[in-house]
Amino acid sequence: MKKLFTLVAAAFLAVSANAAQLDLSLEELGSGWESSYDATTKTITYDAAWVGRGWWLDAVDYSTYDNVVVDFETQELGVQLVIEYNNADPSKTWVDAGKTQIIAPLDAVGKSSVKQIYIQSSKAGTVVLKRAYVATADDVEKEAVKDYTLSAGDNLTLAAGGYGWNCPQSWLAKDITDYNTIVFEVASASGVCKASVQVVPNDGGDAVNEEVFFIVSNEPQTYAFDISGYKTLNQFAYQNCNKLEEEEEGDIKETALVITKVYLTAKLRSEFPDNPTGISVVKADFQQNAPMYNLAGQRVDAQFKGVVIQNGRKFMNK
Repeated sequence: MKKLFTLVAAAFLAVSANAAQLDLSLEELGSGWESSYDATTKTITYDAAWVGRGWWLDAVDYSTYDNVVVDFETQELGVQLVIEYNNADPSKTWVDAGKTQIIAPLDAVGKSSVKQIYIQSSKAGTVVLKRAYVATADDVEKEAVKDYTLSAGDNLTLAAGGYGWNCPQSWLAKDITDYNTIVFEVASASGVCKASVQVVPNDGGDAVNEEVFFIVSNEPQTYAFDISGYKTLNQFAYQNCNKLEEEEEGDIKETALVITKVYLTAKLRSEFPDNPTGISVVKADFQQNAPMYNLAGQRVDAQFKGVVIQNGRKFMNK
């Protein structure tokens, strides 16, 4: 690794109000090559790709901390944070263009003697810094993850006869590691149907299909499903299940399904309370007293025998 040209012996450090954090000064980024820093605007200018600008520390002990965090204005460059140690190999953490924060873990061994920290970019351009600091794992001020819209609405017809499928979205292969819940806002469903969500587990195993059933309703319904155990959303599709238990597949009636919105959120499934406007929230986790419906969409009680939908799941109630 190319050693940064040192303009100052060490970076000025200032203890923040929170003892679990230690600020890296933005008054002077005195180390770098083929780059410059304007302390007034807190702007790093890169003359080429993969050049660097940052802090020369010599041998600072960060043993009580776990991460280096840099907050910056939304930028058009991919950014890499490099941490060099005196007693361990360098660590590198990358974020794509458009992000406003990078969190780089400190090496468990190397953090006792940190040589330097610097920021690289994927091409020539500028990055405007807002704050840089080291922090404990429990005290990282993480960037708020914004909801991600998968669909702004669909008016679908699920075919009669067979299990009519409709997949309005193309193959997604969406990274969902920052999200905990996928939410389906359903305006109406003329028959029983379901969303099939294909996801890849965090452990990298084979993709699985999770299912959420929608009840018959002309009233808006919101279905929130836990995806915290998965890292990739491949796709989702809707399937017609509009038949009674005694009917054959060929008896399935055409179903009209109106979707208001489908989105990913960092909110936990448990954070979805009853909507004050009267829109009910159907959670995908099991609630003992949640309403049950038969396959015709009629509400039934616990004495009903047959296939029912409860908590967004279909099962045989005996």
